[in-house]
Amino acid sequence: MESRTSAEWAFGVVRSMRPQQWPKNAFVLAPLVFSLRLGELPALALTLLGAGLFCLLSGAVYLLNDSFDVDEDRAHPTKRFRPIAAGLLPVPAALRLATGIALTSLLCALVVDAAFALTALAYFALNVAYTRKLKHVPVLDVLVIASGFLLRVLAGAALAEVDVSTYLLVCTFLLALYLGLGKRRHEVLALGGSASTRSTLQAYAGDRLAWAMVGVGTATLLAYGAYTLEESTRQMFNTPYLPLTLPPIALGLTRFYALSRARERAESPTDAMVRDRWMLTIVGAWAVLVLYLLYGAGSPGG
Repeated sequence: MESRTSAEWAFGVVRSMRPQQWPKNAFVLAPLVFSLRLGELPALALTLLGAGLFCLLSGAVYLLNDSFDVDEDRAHPTKRFRPIAAGLLPVPAALRLATGIALTSLLCALVVDAAFALTALAYFALNVAYTRKLKHVPVLDVLVIASGFLLRVLAGAALAEVDVSTYLLVCTFLLALYLGLGKRRHEVLALGGSASTRSTLQAYAGDRLAWAMVGVGTATLLAYGAYTLEESTRQMFNTPYLPLTLPPIALGLTRFYALSRARERAESPTDAMVRDRWMLTIVGAWAVLVLYLLYGAGSPGG
């Protein structure tokens, strides 16, 4: 019985840290990829370590979030099944774990690189502020989510010791903002417009989120398109074919829009997208195409 209890407790910890959300930390790798240094094994290993530390930090944030929101989650139709809300993982234990994981991760980050550690600390502090207060402020809540992705990219740049292009930052921010708006839209639709679990959703009623997603999605596509057509981009990557990666971006944005309006899905679209076969196919096709153009056909020897 004791081993079973321990196993259930460990399972509750892992579930509460939301490993299905960890692919977001792949944005730490973006500066390395687009600086054409992916083939440098020491730099790759260091960046992968950084992404792993961000996974732990984000997991600690989720533990804190579920501990602070335990009462609200118990009133939610799906969040009540989360381990902390369901009583599988006690709140005091979750808070101790979150603190220990965060401190250990930040200390490891400091050993790796001071600039990286500072960015990681900013990411953690911003997300703690989000869980405590900022997620209850309309518009600012999705801006904070988008800022978290920017910090991931800046952390990766610190590890790779490269300058981040303005285009990469703009595209990252717009894409993350689009994802945040989609998450809010799904919450509004899933709750049928009720704000019983989060008063912030009252500000997102009606068609505002749908129009905001269309606008931000269009801006994302235009910004990425401008990047692929920029003469400096062609010269850096030694290929004129990067515009061929635009169709997967357009398809991915469209597919996420569809996921955000799926009322029948209990999970958020950001959770659903990592299991949606169409989204995985689209993202995989884009990644393969980009890597081929940058490191195959686009390389000096390609």
